[in-house]
Amino acid sequence: ALTMNKTLVSIGLACNKVSDKGGEFIAKALRANETLTELNLGYNDLSGTGGEAIADALQANRTLTLLDLQGNPLSTKAGIALA
Repeated sequence: ALTMNKTLVSIGLACNKVSDKGGEFIAKALRANETLTELNLGYNDLSGTGGEAIADALQANRTLTLLDLQGNPLSTKAGIALA
């Protein structure tokens, strides 16, 4: 649904136990989404693969201007990719 969304501009998913697997799905949606400007994924147990997938997706996404990842145990590799 997020990949085809044309109206939603902000999503708050903090504290939802998204985990790395969910982060990978969100990353896939971010690659295609053209309207989302704010995404809060704080405190969702995103670490290695989820954080890295989101960082990679940001290379293709041109609309997201605010990404909140506070409280996630991101791996060093994910942190560097997001910097």
